[in-house]
Amino acid sequence: YGGEEFIALLTGAQRDDVLRVAEAMRAGVQDGGLHANGRPVKVTVSIGVAMFGVGDSLDGAFERADKALYAAKRQGKNCVVFG
Repeated sequence: YGGEEFIALLTGAQRDDVLRVAEAMRAGVQDGGLHANGRPVKVTVSIGVAMFGVGDSLDGAFERADKALYAAKRQGKNCVVFG
């Protein structure tokens, strides 16, 4: 299972706020307590983060987030990387 991507938009957030939320999401997935057939299933998530500000293009922000995501996967997965 894997390879699914989604986007979360946080308006008016600063870098530290965004990283804190992303880390909480990562930890929540890891510690979610998912079970299948009565057995625990390990689930993790790699998260790439990018900021979108005045003068930025949406495509540029998506590209930075995508590069950060792949950097997170290269770093061993189950982590948050800012791009």
